[in-house]
Amino acid sequence: MEQALLAYTKTDLINPALLAHFALRQCFVVLLLLSLGTLWRAEAAIYPLPSHGDAVIGRLQQINVTGSESLATIARRYDIGIDALTLANPGVDEKQPAAGTNLTIPSRHLLPSGSRSGIVINLAEKRLFYYHSPERGKPLMVSTYPVSIGYRDCPDPMGDYQIEQRLHKPVWTLPKALHESQLAFSGESAKALAPGPKNPLGQYALKLDAPDFLIHGTNRPNTIGTLVGEGCVRLYPEDIRMLIQHTHKGVPVRIVNEWFKSGEKDGILFMEFHKPRSKAHLKLDLRTLTNRVTTQIPQRLLADDWRRIRSAASDATGYPAPVAHLKAQQIVPKLWWLELGSFKRIEEARARVLQAEALGLPISVKRCDRPGQCRALAGPFSSLKRLNEVSRKMLSITRLRGTARPFHAESIEDEMALAQQQVAVAQPN
Repeated sequence: MEQALLAYTKTDLINPALLAHFALRQCFVVLLLLSLGTLWRAEAAIYPLPSHGDAVIGRLQQINVTGSESLATIARRYDIGIDALTLANPGVDEKQPAAGTNLTIPSRHLLPSGSRSGIVINLAEKRLFYYHSPERGKPLMVSTYPVSIGYRDCPDPMGDYQIEQRLHKPVWTLPKALHESQLAFSGESAKALAPGPKNPLGQYALKLDAPDFLIHGTNRPNTIGTLVGEGCVRLYPEDIRMLIQHTHKGVPVRIVNEWFKSGEKDGILFMEFHKPRSKAHLKLDLRTLTNRVTTQIPQRLLADDWRRIRSAASDATGYPAPVAHLKAQQIVPKLWWLELGSFKRIEEARARVLQAEALGLPISVKRCDRPGQCRALAGPFSSLKRLNEVSRKMLSITRLRGTARPFHAESIEDEMALAQQQVAVAQPN
């Protein structure tokens, strides 16, 4: 803009009115760009569809708050729901996080289970996935958007549907219960609301073949990613505009409620947990967790894997966490430890070792691989057969049951570190 103004001042005849008009136009352009900047996205919501077997898209991001922005403003910029951003950053002020605050942007996602076609809405994570129609010569793509869903007492219907109609500037027909309550309160209530800034459906909507069910925009973008509304699904205005451009009549829509998801990326197993909406299922018991995991994961998981799984289930951060290296599970260990017990104090572990040595067991070792938790390990053994013989002998004499643990000659810490999760592997002292 300065160069353009300089060009004007170099002319032989300077028209002050023209100069003022030009400056005003430039200011208008700058203001327009700034206003559009509120809709600028730090990362596109469209990703290449992972190859068969992988199910992780996107990546976690870390940012520092630079100004007086609310979490709702930051959530919209990164195409994240406000509940998801709040859950990923506990203790942060929602209205105005302090400048310099480090935020985790939960922009890594696990695809829902089942068919990868059409639209899939997972109520548990308040997120929509759209699998784009195949285009010749182009890779398959998937888009994902945060959504708002209905209250617990007015939930969205689960099941299989399809798009029946695409709507521009839809008219909002008030739900019967809302219409009647407004009549009782004020004595008057319109049955429908014309398009406009007060219309909660926004500018666009997708009508499904389910009764009175829409996927639509909103006039309250700061509510996206929360429980709100009368059972429909809301998106950010820019997201519904993009979605409606790529869809058409007949596109299948599947609504699910997956509070637990699992999937792989490059041989690393990720799991994602959400707090169940039903009060009757708020507590996740160990048996239910074990059944769900073993049903979906055919590989044999190690003790440390289960520890990370239980931690991820307890935290329920709402975004995928790496829990195991499946490639490592496919390698049969050549050496084995016999774990004689796990203790809070090293003295207790030593007592167990002395007890094992008194029975003539192989050389025993001690290791404290986590603060406050020491393991007494016997071995290593070259075969499970020999380990089981020793274990049975110890059980018959002391009534103490040992546990077989694989001994890894090579650590997988470096590979798991890429997924932001350290792996502790037992090594001899």
